[in-house]
Amino acid sequence: MNKEKSSRLAGILDNSSARMVALFVVVFIICSVLQGKNFLSPDNFLAMFRQFPEYGLLAIGIGMALIIGGIDLSAVYLANLSSIVAGLFIHRFYNGDGSGGEGLVLLSFVIALIVGAVGGILNGVLISGLGIPAMLATLGTQSLFWGFGVVLTGGSTMSGFPKSLGSMINMKFGIIPVTVIIFAVAALLAGIVVQKTKLGREMKMYGTNSRATVYSGLNNFKIVVMTHMISGMLAALSGIIMWGRYSSAKADTGSTYTMQVILIAVLGGVSHRTPVLLIGEHVHVFHRQRVHRRRRADRPVDRERERAAARQASRESRVELRQVAEACALHDARARHGRRREVGI
Repeated sequence: MNKEKSSRLAGILDNSSARMVALFVVVFIICSVLQGKNFLSPDNFLAMFRQFPEYGLLAIGIGMALIIGGIDLSAVYLANLSSIVAGLFIHRFYNGDGSGGEGLVLLSFVIALIVGAVGGILNGVLISGLGIPAMLATLGTQSLFWGFGVVLTGGSTMSGFPKSLGSMINMKFGIIPVTVIIFAVAALLAGIVVQKTKLGREMKMYGTNSRATVYSGLNNFKIVVMTHMISGMLAALSGIIMWGRYSSAKADTGSTYTMQVILIAVLGGVSHRTPVLLIGEHVHVFHRQRVHRRRRADRPVDRERERAAARQASRESRVELRQVAEACALHDARARHGRRREVGI
């Protein structure tokens, strides 16, 4: 059992973590050679340490959209819109000289999260409710959120917030910024949702085959809306951090972040390509190979027989998946026949 767990862990590390470590080492060496003292200075590392939580939160949210086979191109602008609405709330009720206002700031954080949740729900409704492809739907809401932000701010930068806003976001516990703690907690909760909850299992099933989830009795609309709602709240949390770090809000903050955070999510091991055929074949072949190797652990390695076993497992997996597809088609045909009988055709 321990050997099996260690083998699975090694397989995971071989795919994602090893790739990330290798890329990190290469980039680190290149930057060290090209920039020297500037790159290796403590101030540079501290600046990166402060900035990565906003990238990380956006990447987690977009990663959750990728898990269900979609994408979210609107996350950055939803983050900006959330901070703008929260900033307008503060401007409406705060009349101080920059001091105080801690309770108002905390309430504005809640408002920002609500705006993020509503924006995510809108994305989910457009995708699952109206059947618009995720890329087109979120590309449209990207412009929508940006337009709302421009209208609400008049195209300018909002400022004049209480000093407590910046002090809350930029405070430290020892040498650890509070934003890093926020990111760590959000990442932990997101991991629990994906790996340990019913919603997480449904997300992965939907991303594998959204049609099969219908026949399994799952609510696809709920899965998509809940996923994008969580993604929107994570985007809003990132917007709060950017808002507090700069003590200002505008419609196009972080306008270059979108492709960067998608890259972070994909390099981190999240894939938007989850067709059932590929996953079924790979998992099935991997399982058969593991069993075959365990049975032959004490025998000399026979590469040709291993390859033959892998090909046989692949053929069997295709047959099984074809049978599933035929069963789905038969179910559709029976449903259509039943409807025709009901209307007397």
